[in-house]
Amino acid sequence: MRRERRRRTTAAVPRRWRTLLAGGTVAALLGLPAPAGAAPTAPMTAAALPTTGSTTVTLPTGDHVTVDGAGSGTPTYTVEPSRYGGVHSLQTAAGDHYVVPAVASPYLGRQLDLSLFDVTTMAARGIDDGARIPVRLSFADGVTPTAPAGVTFTAVHGTSAHGYLTAKSASAFAAAARHRIGADVAAGRAPGSTPLFPGLTRMSLDAPSVTPDTVTPHYPLHTLQVNGIDSDGNAPDYLPVFITNTDSMARADVVVELQGSSERVMLPAGHYTAESFSDEFDAQGNQTKNLTVVINDFTVAASTTPSQVTVDLRTATSPVTVHSPKPADQDVLLVTYYRFDATGAGIAFQNSQWSDTPIYVNPQPAATTGRLHYVVQWSGSPADHAYRYDVAFASDDGVAADQSHQVRPDQLATVHHHLYADPGFPGERATLLSGPTDAQVAPEWGAANQSSPAYSYSLPADVTQYVGTADGGQWSFGYGPPWTGLSGDAHTYRAGHDYSLNWGRGPVAAGLGQYTGAQHVCYSCGAGDALSLGMPAQHDSVPDHTSGSFRNPPDAHFTLYRNGTKVADQDGALGATLTGVPDGSATYRGVLDTSLPSDIGYTLSTATHTEVTVRYAPGATGHPLSAGNYCAVQDGDTPCQVLPVLTLNYRLAVDRSNTSSAAIQTMRLRVGHVSYDGVGSSSPITSATVAVSFDHGASWRPAAVVGAAGRYAVAWHNPAGAAGTAPMLRVRAADANGDAIDQTVTAAYQLAAAQ
Repeated sequence: MRRERRRRTTAAVPRRWRTLLAGGTVAALLGLPAPAGAAPTAPMTAAALPTTGSTTVTLPTGDHVTVDGAGSGTPTYTVEPSRYGGVHSLQTAAGDHYVVPAVASPYLGRQLDLSLFDVTTMAARGIDDGARIPVRLSFADGVTPTAPAGVTFTAVHGTSAHGYLTAKSASAFAAAARHRIGADVAAGRAPGSTPLFPGLTRMSLDAPSVTPDTVTPHYPLHTLQVNGIDSDGNAPDYLPVFITNTDSMARADVVVELQGSSERVMLPAGHYTAESFSDEFDAQGNQTKNLTVVINDFTVAASTTPSQVTVDLRTATSPVTVHSPKPADQDVLLVTYYRFDATGAGIAFQNSQWSDTPIYVNPQPAATTGRLHYVVQWSGSPADHAYRYDVAFASDDGVAADQSHQVRPDQLATVHHHLYADPGFPGERATLLSGPTDAQVAPEWGAANQSSPAYSYSLPADVTQYVGTADGGQWSFGYGPPWTGLSGDAHTYRAGHDYSLNWGRGPVAAGLGQYTGAQHVCYSCGAGDALSLGMPAQHDSVPDHTSGSFRNPPDAHFTLYRNGTKVADQDGALGATLTGVPDGSATYRGVLDTSLPSDIGYTLSTATHTEVTVRYAPGATGHPLSAGNYCAVQDGDTPCQVLPVLTLNYRLAVDRSNTSSAAIQTMRLRVGHVSYDGVGSSSPITSATVAVSFDHGASWRPAAVVGAAGRYAVAWHNPAGAAGTAPMLRVRAADANGDAIDQTVTAAYQLAAAQ
């Protein structure tokens, strides 16, 4: 059945915090527009697939969070390295995700509302990297509202105002927070103890939450007193405490705001866990330390006498360190607590640090109710970045007092990453992301979240990476030039073995591939009287590499035909969904045109034209989408079927700049069908032709194609007169069932200039 986000209830809404709840619909999260396009029959309607399955959200501090698969039920979150320290992430049992940069944490619950860092709501509401961040502000009585740094007012009413930040102005907001923190520390005050902006009492996100604000308790409530002690042994000026019921997280999942020694909250009786964090800073406002405290188990009694729990920051005495065989300095440190209740529902609480900023944790025994899965992820490299380590360590036995982790040579695999470049953008820099996929944690809890160091590589580049296998050895990687990104599926890497991965090897073109593991969405699937036909905007020479996030999304136009009749025609779409499809088999032809923005400086794969033809009948069976993958068109119990869309996998003989100097050009071509965990059409490939144009498509020269059954060797002549140009490439292929693909890539590769 279609995976729906579960609605949760809580027992109490603490002062000045709203309870973390779930809500929203798949359609809203996907951002689907109103049905468009003419339908051949009245019941059939069409809607566009968005131009990317990823959304990059900008936080009010200017930090970026990429949400892959928003609305799919299994989104993942990638946080770019913060300029002002680490970040704290919380994912609720319902899938709501919050990312709070350390530079903002001293002001949470004081002047900054948690909603400002609600990545789930921002992604669902389309508040992405290019959009304004709408904010609502309140000021003290008698204060004339004045816009804080980075904020532009749009309306002022008495002591309240509406305004916005932008991706650019958010840096001024963060700089002001850093300056204020540094001033507090220099004066001997606790960070955040003086106002971030004079007169401001509250700033929150000015957008409807995708979660409900109030609930009706269904359990008898009892008092819990939450006590707090800061790192100096005093009552904390401010301390957020996240409290979750571990019998069933549906009973209670709340945040208690401590501004003093204690606060009380009403909760159902039962077993609970608590998490909290605090950041320390220097007089320049730089984060110097993160303290994380987790209380694995405590009880709220069914009694008139208040139960108590104490969060003591002084117990965070164990520094998390990792030691590698060869010299390497810490680039990334992630400490994640995956806490599951007795029913299997879970939350994730994560601290992320870049550079050498330390994280201190408190020792805890294994959970007695539910389960705590504790994961340490670490990335390190020498000063010249000649190599890098990416390792992970996990435990179900609680949090040990000794947090010194040793990287053993016999637990390492070697992965050679080859990062290809566009010759029109020399010196472009790109990041290489890594994320362990922990078998103990379902993907929806962020087990495959990728992280990248603060540094980047100058393209083209070859990167040697030592990957740890202590946590099972399954990793996923991503590649991030500034204009786009590619994400790869998770694979298991065996200790002592060498692997090679190409990234950005062209032609980079629209299309589907062969995928393993949970996918955010099936672009081309059918379920009963509904189908979705489309494809990601980009993939490279590796079958499971597909589009990640876009800072400069390609222009896209998709047209869909049913038995030759146009049923959808949409700008800014990579595909279309049809509902109310009539009974009986029909032929569908999807036409996708993409082009890169003209001002980003890229010279290759500047435009693609792709046509795919498939047959589908509402009662089709035979290729059911495997469990764990998301089918956007599935409704009810009708199995989702993988459509027999053909795929093209190019392996051009080019250098790391996607440039060829050969007189005879060669290419390996693989023609297949889209598949998920091996499920997909196996109809034999019956034909494949390749043609090349050296005059911008005015004429085409056929290439020699040798092979069969979808595996071909291709060759053609690069004329001397074409030196310095970028030829076009056209490939056509078909299978025995009549399914077909026809793709033209403008500027498929670069020819070296004449010597």
